[in-house]
Amino acid sequence: MSDPQPAWQEWLNTLDAPRQAAAESLRARFSAPGVADPVDRIKSEVIDDLPQLARSVLLRSLWQAAIDGWTDPGSLDQLPTA
Repeated sequence: MSDPQPAWQEWLNTLDAPRQAAAESLRARFSAPGVADPVDRIKSEVIDDLPQLARSVLLRSLWQAAIDGWTDPGSLDQLPTA
């Protein structure tokens, strides 16, 4: 497996100072929601101006509410009978 750090730094060097700062900030913020490999999403947000961080946070919260809730003991017992 290759080290992503040199590729990340090479990409950062192609950006102007405000975009470099935005990319570094996004990298730190993407690590909080637990995104495993955020580099492509960061590039998309910085270059294409797509709200990838907001998308990740929204999808994570939806997943936790809609999917992970079913793993709680007794969650099926709380459903009303049809």
